[in-house]
Amino acid sequence: MHLFELAEQLKISKSDLKKFLKEKGYIYKSDMASVALAGETAALKELPPIIEAKKAEKAKKAAAKREEQKKKKAAEKKKKAAEKKKIDAIRKKKEKENKKNDQARKLAEKEAAKIKNEEEKARKLAEKEAAKIKKKEEEKARILAEKEAAKKKITEQKAKELAKKKADKKKQEDRAKELAEKQIARTKKKEEKEKEVENRAHKKNTKLGKTSVPHKKNDVAKPAKKIEKVPLNRINKNGPGAKDILTSFEQARKTTLTKRSRPKTHYAGVKNTEAKINQPRTSEFASKRQQMRGTEGSQIKRGGPARPFKRHKSHKSTSEKPLQQKSTINVQIPISVRDFSQATGIKVGDIIGFLMKSGIMASINQVIGEETVIDIAEKFNLDIATSKETNLEQFAFANNKITENSNLEYTMRMPIVTFMGHVDHGKTSLLDAIRQTDIVSGESGGITQHIGASEVPFNNGWITFIDTPGHEAFTSMRARGANVTDIAVLVVAADDGLMPQSLEAIDHARAANVPIIVAVNKIDLAGANPDRVLRQLAERNLTPEDWGGETICCNVSAITKEGLDNLLEMISLQAEILELKAQEAALAEGVVIEADVDPGQGATVTVLVENGTLKKGDPIVCDAYYAKARALINTKGELVDEAGPSRAVQVLGFSQVPTPGTKFRVATNEKHAKELVEKRQIEQKQKEHAEAKKISLENFYRRMSQEDIKELSMIIKADTQGTTEAVRSAIERLSTNKVKVSIISCSVSDVNDNDVMLAAASQAVILAFKVGASASAQSLAAGEGVEIKKYDVIYHATDEIKLALLGLLEPVYKEITTGTAEIRQVFKLSSGIVAGCYITSGVIERSNKAKLYRADGELIFEGDIQSLKHLKDEVKDVRAGMECGIILKNCTDYREGDRIETYKLEQQTPQL
Repeated sequence: MHLFELAEQLKISKSDLKKFLKEKGYIYKSDMASVALAGETAALKELPPIIEAKKAEKAKKAAAKREEQKKKKAAEKKKKAAEKKKIDAIRKKKEKENKKNDQARKLAEKEAAKIKNEEEKARKLAEKEAAKIKKKEEEKARILAEKEAAKKKITEQKAKELAKKKADKKKQEDRAKELAEKQIARTKKKEEKEKEVENRAHKKNTKLGKTSVPHKKNDVAKPAKKIEKVPLNRINKNGPGAKDILTSFEQARKTTLTKRSRPKTHYAGVKNTEAKINQPRTSEFASKRQQMRGTEGSQIKRGGPARPFKRHKSHKSTSEKPLQQKSTINVQIPISVRDFSQATGIKVGDIIGFLMKSGIMASINQVIGEETVIDIAEKFNLDIATSKETNLEQFAFANNKITENSNLEYTMRMPIVTFMGHVDHGKTSLLDAIRQTDIVSGESGGITQHIGASEVPFNNGWITFIDTPGHEAFTSMRARGANVTDIAVLVVAADDGLMPQSLEAIDHARAANVPIIVAVNKIDLAGANPDRVLRQLAERNLTPEDWGGETICCNVSAITKEGLDNLLEMISLQAEILELKAQEAALAEGVVIEADVDPGQGATVTVLVENGTLKKGDPIVCDAYYAKARALINTKGELVDEAGPSRAVQVLGFSQVPTPGTKFRVATNEKHAKELVEKRQIEQKQKEHAEAKKISLENFYRRMSQEDIKELSMIIKADTQGTTEAVRSAIERLSTNKVKVSIISCSVSDVNDNDVMLAAASQAVILAFKVGASASAQSLAAGEGVEIKKYDVIYHATDEIKLALLGLLEPVYKEITTGTAEIRQVFKLSSGIVAGCYITSGVIERSNKAKLYRADGELIFEGDIQSLKHLKDEVKDVRAGMECGIILKNCTDYREGDRIETYKLEQQTPQL
């Protein structure tokens, strides 16, 4: 074995092995020497303990060395930490000093900026004051100019009106003169006819032996033979000639009475003619009567003994009762011009002429009231007695009076509950959760736009719910909902609180004296804050029960359905407190909730029965509309034969759609019910005619001043009557003093050919809200150039109409100042008078408009820039700090010290 192999086997170094063997007397010079001797092998047995001792010593030294190194490293680390700490302290000190310096610098900058801002503010304030003074002066000048222009316009209008008035007056005088001439001719013809009748009567009476009949007025009849006057009843009817005498007398009496009964006709404006027409003819009639009755003191000797004669009222002499006494004419108020003419005998043209002179533009169908009737009677010397029409209601609804003393028994009825509140607060979603339906997903735009009724079973009965729209345009629907309900449920979103339509709903409920239950909805949302809602309610005198008040408040969620059972319990409890009762056996009474036109079923009217029972076939009177209930459909879409109190049903049978909110009653007499409806329809038309405005000078000037107002004509077609009202109200509210929306027509149905023709004639736009248009109407609209706009959501319609109204407005321009210049010298050159200027601010361009001001601020000239030169060159613009020469077009009045201000016109978006 070699020495190095032995060292490796013993795991000691070769030097240590050599040293050990040397100590034992064995010397090796080379590592390759073989160790094989017996003595060496014995010596090697002592080697392990030595090796272990050396290893231990070596390990100890190594441990001591490591400890020393560790201590050394710790000392170095400690030294470095101390140095670092010292450096950090120095750095922090420097940072502190730098921060202090920065604060001082910033404070100094802040103070400087503050001083600069104050200076800028003072400068701007001065500029603002100067601009204000300037604007005030300009406004004053503008107002003065406008006043002058308005004064001139009014003067011209007055002159035109005066000329027109004179022309109208002349026209009326010519018309009156023409009528008078015609009346004179008719009167003359009438007199000739009367003379002819008198001549025939004279000839006949002469044959019978009576006195002659005069042929001229006021002529005294000369008796052909003196006859003793005897009473007619003393003549012997069986005597000779008595029959002829009595026949002649009867004919003459009838002729006289006929002439007496003819009405007198007056024509205003022709005094001489009127006097001639109204001239009494008493003497003529007296002579006739004297002729027929015989001369005073004469006696007819034929016919037997005379009996006492009792004079008939109509045969009294002229001395007892004048023939010209007026008879009383009874007229029913209100009355049309046509009917008044027929009742009094005055011609329609004369009545209309009088009304026009009185300032009333009238037609033959114009309805006139009692005051106007009295004025006409005084003008035409008539004795008028006015009366009202017979009240048909007592016949149409006989034995249908519901009173507390009625024999019909009162029974408990179910409550009618209306959900009210702001848009998007979850009213329909809450009702869907209660009904377990999904109505809200079918609503256009996710908002309710109709008023609807539904019934929900609860506690062996049901609750009738009415859902109202929350959008601001549906105010009238919410008011109707509050007026027909027993309990109002105010739905408020917990994350939104009370909003404008929430407050409006509170006002509607209070006005209808209806108890309010508050449903705080959407409590499942992260931002829900029901306590804030309660505070807002308390501020409006709706203190919650938990706070010691009387208002019932329920926290609910339409999504999780939390609190719904509690809400229904509170509604049921409130209904028990109210003790709702009705007479189920009575004839039905109620209110119209909604009305629309179904293409297959015709007019469909949703009604709510408030008292009694509505049955199929009942005659229904609803204001000026009549229907015989052809079919009744409940809220589930099922056909039913009857509907009791608190039930909502659709009624088929109306020929037209009544206005929602109108009361209805079942009539007991169908004939009188129809007569009552006809009477109400006539009154409705008469009322529309009676509301025609009188034309006055003031109205004329008002119309003249509004000639510049732009107008957008519209025809509204909607799916229900209530929606029609809401759309019309929302659109009319868009009108301003600059633009106006004119509603030509408003009805419930699809767009048809008549609507298109009306729109073409009136240059109107057709607004179809949740309805369609027939194929022929669309084709006709394309040919006539009529636009049909279709909408499903009301605020989409109002937004587009608002844009259309903005498009009608004239462009609005704003003056933007571009630069100012000071005139320092005035030059007279061959090209004209030039203002030598120094540009003080901004940029002056040759395309700008310019204003020339004196040093005191007086405006001298305003117009275009003709020339702009820098040195000798024509330039497009000059900037602040430069000198230039300016020539203003058509202006030569320059002075040193004047100021030229240039501006450009910038188009602005017009505002309604």
